[in-house]
Amino acid sequence: MVRRILGTALVLAVVPLALEAQVPEQAQARMAAAVERVTERGMPASLVRSKIAEGQAKGVPAERIAQAAERRADALIRAQDAFARAGVQPREADYAAGADAIGRGVSAAVVGDVARSATPETRAVAITVLDQLVGMGIPANEARDRIRAAGAAGPEALANLPAQAAAAMGRRGPPQGAGQGQGGPPEGAGRGQGGPPAGAGPPAGVPASGGEARGRGGDRRGPPTGAPGGPPNL
Repeated sequence: MVRRILGTALVLAVVPLALEAQVPEQAQARMAAAVERVTERGMPASLVRSKIAEGQAKGVPAERIAQAAERRADALIRAQDAFARAGVQPREADYAAGADAIGRGVSAAVVGDVARSATPETRAVAITVLDQLVGMGIPANEARDRIRAAGAAGPEALANLPAQAAAAMGRRGPPQGAGQGQGGPPEGAGRGQGGPPAGAGPPAGVPASGGEARGRGGDRRGPPTGAPGGPPNL
């Protein structure tokens, strides 16, 4: 009971007072439960609270915000389990990157493989690149192998992978069966299917050069505007 009350307080901390009265009690309880599930696993509450704040800022109905918070908590817990199986100690940015990828349909097993192969400083970037490559239609196992090879060449090669893949796809079209490989996003998921135009730069949140990646300590987006959050699927 005490934990549930604390969880509710954490949720209401991100809900403006003017909106609090408009949030149904049932939706508040679901949001609080999502926050509680994550904090009980030792992860920062901000990883779910940011999703709630995002929905409030967009004026999304409370029930949909509650659903998004629950999905975020599920993805975070799956990411945490994947990191544990991989034997790595994740940072907050790693949790956010892992939940983003899993939330878009990448398998937890592949996320764990990429996390294991990366250094602590490049782990969040590597998982972000995995998310982007799979979103472009590259099968998850192939994306994993590309990331491993690029990681051995250094942070700059890793960060440049999405742009290189986009350029190659622009020359020959998306790979056969794009988006249907193991661990890929569900059918119709993601706005980036087919990849960005040829010559496009690295995806948002991935440093454009190895120097930037090192300067950010491997954080996939650097200091985000607000707490780390999941994919904008509210």
